[in-house]
Amino acid sequence: MKDIISKYPDLVKYRKKGITVPIIFTAVFELILAVLIVALYFNNMIISHYVFYLILVVIALIPFIIFKPFSFLFDKDYKGKVEKVKYNEKLNKSSQIPVSYVTGIGDIQDYRDNEHMDCWQTISIETEDGIKVEYDAKPKIEKTHQDEGIPMASFGVKKYVVSSLLDYYEIGDEVEHYSGFAFNKKLNLKPNDKNICIVCGTLNSQKENTCKNCGHSIVK
Repeated sequence: MKDIISKYPDLVKYRKKGITVPIIFTAVFELILAVLIVALYFNNMIISHYVFYLILVVIALIPFIIFKPFSFLFDKDYKGKVEKVKYNEKLNKSSQIPVSYVTGIGDIQDYRDNEHMDCWQTISIETEDGIKVEYDAKPKIEKTHQDEGIPMASFGVKKYVVSSLLDYYEIGDEVEHYSGFAFNKKLNLKPNDKNICIVCGTLNSQKENTCKNCGHSIVK
């Protein structure tokens, strides 16, 4: 598949950063751990017991689990068709959310319980090579009560949808995935369809060249 991303310098930079930063963090973590082990060795603080070595191995694996530095090796470009769409819901209970409102004595900030329902699609795709792929379309932007036009007096409503992609992908849609990016571009857009930002998942009008949320280029 032709490397379309090469036409967008900011997306090329974003992809390189997504590859190099996890590797750098992992390397620094392992270097610090190695220095610590050497210091313990020269101070005769190394314990000759399998539990100690097991703990060291577990600690050494932590950055590989968190940062996933080599995930780019398995993330390949593909083009395919949506075969199945599954809707998911999960109750998200954050501690508190700041709320600002105007009173007679000025702006006041209060804190309210933040309990909402995360909703997203899991997309099943069959690529042109016949490979089955699944990915969760969970945008990196959340709608708030204000976004939905709900008055502040109604903030006591506990559940609201946190997603802008619930109805975006449909069975039969042709999509393209670009390695290093979280969201698949939908091809063959209809006149009223939105264009997705492959970085953050925000939907933009087809006239836009940059994302209204993150500012990255929109792949045309």
